[in-house]
Amino acid sequence: AREVAEHNLTHCPYRSWCEICVETRGREDAHRRDREFVPDEAGLPEIGMDYDYYGDAEDAARRVTALITKDKNTGMLFGGVCESKGPGDSWIVNKCLKDIELLGRQNVCLKTDGEPALVAVQSKIVGSREGTTQPRNPPAYNPESNGVIEKGVQDSNAQLRTIKRALELHIGETIDVSHPV
Repeated sequence: AREVAEHNLTHCPYRSWCEICVETRGREDAHRRDREFVPDEAGLPEIGMDYDYYGDAEDAARRVTALITKDKNTGMLFGGVCESKGPGDSWIVNKCLKDIELLGRQNVCLKTDGEPALVAVQSKIVGSREGTTQPRNPPAYNPESNGVIEKGVQDSNAQLRTIKRALELHIGETIDVSHPV
């Protein structure tokens, strides 16, 4: 009972015995391989970054922007809501710096999809770190070239759907959003 109660606080990680997890993120049991250190071409651990959007796709005033980061080797996922895209939001830049520090990595490859606002944030992070931070930027707006963080964005959205559904069941009402998360 204690394990169920603790799980119901966040619904993280996914549990096949949890009706809400299965409803919102149902999937077969993972066929995981042992995780090994997988360096990028330069031998550095890779951290991916991308923006995600929640809320009304048509109405910018009702849309929230978040910056999601994911460590390729551990699968650790971080995210934070942005005031604006680009390096003008110093809080999100500092949060990314702290997230990289939490990973315990002195030297990293920081990969984006090449979107100009994201590259500007990446540059600010590169200039603010003491260790080696090698930027990697495939062509702009090319999600296929940044699969690790694309999966991270999907995982972030799945977790938000799960928490939303758990809240709906708890309060006994449907939460209306103009654009599904």
